[in-house]
Amino acid sequence: MTAHFYWVGAIPAMFSWPFHDAFYYGSKARSVPEYLKMRFDEKTRGFNAFTFAVMTIFSSGISMYVMGLLMHLVLAGASAPRAATAAIVLAYTYLGGLTSAIYNEVLQFFLIVAGFAPLAILSCVKAADGMASFRGCPRT
Repeated sequence: MTAHFYWVGAIPAMFSWPFHDAFYYGSKARSVPEYLKMRFDEKTRGFNAFTFAVMTIFSSGISMYVMGLLMHLVLAGASAPRAATAAIVLAYTYLGGLTSAIYNEVLQFFLIVAGFAPLAILSCVKAADGMASFRGCPRT
């Protein structure tokens, strides 16, 4: 549900950038907090930083809670190989930092593409077969 609230603000922002970017270019500000400081004062920029920090803490807390629920569902009664695999991935990411997480994401991307490629090919073949029979063409 929280993702829906994000899109309520994100969709109008996607289409309003030509209007608010004119203010940034005109003021030579490089960020929203810098613009708030230039346009109003330091207190306004500080209030923006405080509210952003509170929102980030709540958002991170919700994300961590949901991830905990998911891990509980996935690993509850987990077999030893699944738990060992999760421990290896956790240790690899923890020891390697952001670089290892990025390499991990790239590897996962290629594995997902390799897994979905046969599915995409089979669905295209099935769709073409269905269209041929729909048009009354003989099947090949």
